Amino acid sequence: MLFGCRIADPLFGDPQNPTERAPIPSIGLQRLEPYLHEWRFNMVTGQTTERPMGDTLLEFPRMDNRLLGKASRYTFAPRVAHSATLMFDALVKHDRETGKEITYTYPRGCYGGEAVVCPRTGSTAEDDAYVVTFVTHESTDESELYVWSAREFGEPIARAKIPQRVPLGYHAWWVPAGDVPPSNGETT
Repeated sequence: MLFGCRIADPLFGDPQNPTERAPIPSIGLQRLEPYLHEWRFNMVTGQTTERPMGDTLLEFPRMDNRLLGKASRYTFAPRVAHSATLMFDALVKHDRETGKEITYTYPRGCYGGEAVVCPRTGSTAEDDAYVVTFVTHESTDESELYVWSAREFGEPIARAKIPQRVPLGYHAWWVPAGDVPPSNGETT
């Protein structure tokens, strides 16, 4: 089984695409109208089945990286704002087992990036973690780090100002300090 985001009609301006009901962001000739999607592969017959997992525009779905290549239940993905420019106006927790989505919408004028799941030290459950992302205020260019509990997802449990602007859409990966080898003779 594979989960990801699928864009059914990726070419901007293609007359065969459905009529747009709301602004869809684009980069060059690519329409950015991604939806969470599931693909199931039958390894015996070679047959693939697929289905949409919802009707919310989502991109960059992330999970607990300890489960990469294994079954997982939860996905955290930024919601694509209905705008001509690619911006993420909310963060969505999707429960694959129930289909339930919980959405945290950023304050007006604020846009987030790709979320990262950061397991708590010693945790074994995939939702025993923090979810973090950078959020930037459009009019001031000030950035903050937002932190949520993966299990009790809703309002952020912490927000920390960042001393400089972090670009929207910035990709990140959580690595515990003990997993980063020292460089140039430095110690951690």
